[in-house]
Amino acid sequence: MSCSMAKALMLVFILPFLCLTAKAQERPFTLQEALCLVQETHGYRQSVKDSLINDLRHKMFKGGIKPDIQLTMKLPEYEKSISLVSQYDGSYKYRSRTYATSSLSIEVSQLIPLTGGTLKYSIGLNRLDNLTNDDNTHAYYLNLGRLSYSQNLFAFNAYKWAKRQDHQEQIVEEISNRQEKEKARYEVVDAFFDLLIQQQNKEVNKRNLMLSRYVYEKSKVLLCDRRISEPDYLDAEIEYMRDSIYNNETDINAAKTRLGILLRLLPGESPHVIFADSLKAFHHLGFNTSDILSRCLKYGYDENYNLKEIQQNIEIKKAKAEISPLVQLELGGGYNTQFESFERALDDRLASRSISLSVSIPLYNGGISKSRYRISQIQMQKLDEQREYDKSVAAVDIIRDLSNVNVVIESINNHRETLNLLTTQMNNVKLSMDYGRINMEQYIRLKSQYSQSYMTYLSLIKSYYIYIYKYRYLALFDIESNEELYRDDFHPVY
Repeated sequence: MSCSMAKALMLVFILPFLCLTAKAQERPFTLQEALCLVQETHGYRQSVKDSLINDLRHKMFKGGIKPDIQLTMKLPEYEKSISLVSQYDGSYKYRSRTYATSSLSIEVSQLIPLTGGTLKYSIGLNRLDNLTNDDNTHAYYLNLGRLSYSQNLFAFNAYKWAKRQDHQEQIVEEISNRQEKEKARYEVVDAFFDLLIQQQNKEVNKRNLMLSRYVYEKSKVLLCDRRISEPDYLDAEIEYMRDSIYNNETDINAAKTRLGILLRLLPGESPHVIFADSLKAFHHLGFNTSDILSRCLKYGYDENYNLKEIQQNIEIKKAKAEISPLVQLELGGGYNTQFESFERALDDRLASRSISLSVSIPLYNGGISKSRYRISQIQMQKLDEQREYDKSVAAVDIIRDLSNVNVVIESINNHRETLNLLTTQMNNVKLSMDYGRINMEQYIRLKSQYSQSYMTYLSLIKSYYIYIYKYRYLALFDIESNEELYRDDFHPVY
């Protein structure tokens, strides 16, 4: 077998293993770089689509007060049947009849917002073809124009309440849309720091392993020279073995997958986060707790409950209408004519007038309507109580969070100083080892303290950013820069 063929066969066997072991390309991200991709997140994209849907719904509502114009046409409707026909003497007889009808009409209706009534205008032409006899005859009916108005008297104006509901829905949807976008940022921050903590946990273990190996190798030499005891040597070996078996790759991969899904990275990309904590100064934040609390309760509870109360008021008024008299007024007038040829279309004009006042009084339906009205009133009472309860419960958590923000900042700065001191002590221990002196108890204690303090330090930094972005989401306010992210400018609707 030639040398080239052998190389080719070797490549065939090796190539699949190279593909299996190839790692995804790492893509580095700072926190700001990750936040720049927030528009790619599922939550952000959904909020954009929700905004478009809401805009179309409000456009539909506004279209409800514009004229509704309909053109109706009926092609010849043919019918042959036996039916009762009125005779000249007032009697009726069954006759065989054959006829066809055609019609064309235009109707315009307009809601009157001030009263809730409806104004209508119509014009139309009807043709009747009598096919019963051999001399087929036809006749026309022309509605030259009819104007009518219908109104429910002493009833609630459904349009006014629908307008209030639509206005409040716009407020709630605007707030919700902004909150959902900030929530998307919050989720990115949470996933970013989850991955950072796992990455740094791995780095801390690497440093611990290097130090443990160094101490273990030193201990071997010192034990041979009988400069340390065997128990100290065994402690060094145990620490080395303990650091050797630690592995958090599963947690790292899970955190990478979560952040990658959030940012919609390509299948071949794996996120690697970068955070220079030493460059970040954590200063006391001077936000006003009562202002943040007020914004959280307003945007998270009050505006939503205002909408629910409007909806419940509508239900109360509908239920009340069922047990109240209904008075309907209809007025109409116009001109119409009938003719057999268009030359005589206006010869027989008639000015038509109509007026109707109807009263409907509910007497008894088993108490169903009264019970429905009472239920709607009780539900309103429940709604008011639920609003106050939810706000009270939420206020406790919000005040606790806001009170804890500056405590977290103080803890971050304290842990930063503690880590500097522990680093100095670890360097002193290493220096002592170089001179042949090992205090295993001090070494194990310092290593454990440093690892725990560093991971706590990172968790505190995560908590700091979580608080910042949590209240960007809940209060639409940046407590770090002390700036409003949103200020509503809606005016009340009456």
